[in-house]
Amino acid sequence: MNRTLNRIKTWWSIPFRGKLLLLEQLVILCYTSILVKWVPLRFYYHKYFRSLEQETDMPMQPYSNEIRHFYKLIRLVPWKVTCLTESLAFSIFFNRRGHRIPLFLGVKLGQEMEAHAWNFHTRARGFSAINGTA
Repeated sequence: MNRTLNRIKTWWSIPFRGKLLLLEQLVILCYTSILVKWVPLRFYYHKYFRSLEQETDMPMQPYSNEIRHFYKLIRLVPWKVTCLTESLAFSIFFNRRGHRIPLFLGVKLGQEMEAHAWNFHTRARGFSAINGTA
C-alpha cells in the first residue's frame, strides 16, 4: 500500500509535459506489443525497419531523460516486452520527433539459432544483422 502511495505521489510530481511524454510512450509500447504479437513481421517490416544507409549520427545525450523514462516504463508494464517490441517502440517514439533511429534484426547461429532486435551498434551482442551491417 505504501509503495502505491509513493507511486501516486511520484506521478503527481511529474510536470504536465512529462506526463504527456510518458502517456505517449505507453501508447506506442501498447501499439508495438499488439503489432509484434498479432501481426506477421512481413506486414510492417518495410514501414519500420530502415537500412543503415539512412542512419544519421545524432547525439542522444539531450534525450537521456526520455530514454531513461522509456526503460522505466518498460519495466513497469504488466506484460512481457520482447527485444523486438522494445526496439520498435523506441524507434517509433524518436522517429515521431524527427530523429531517425535505426532498427536492426539479427541472428546468432549456434546449437540453436537465436534472433534479436536492437537500435544501436553497441547492442548487437554478437548477433549478425540481417537487414544491414552492424
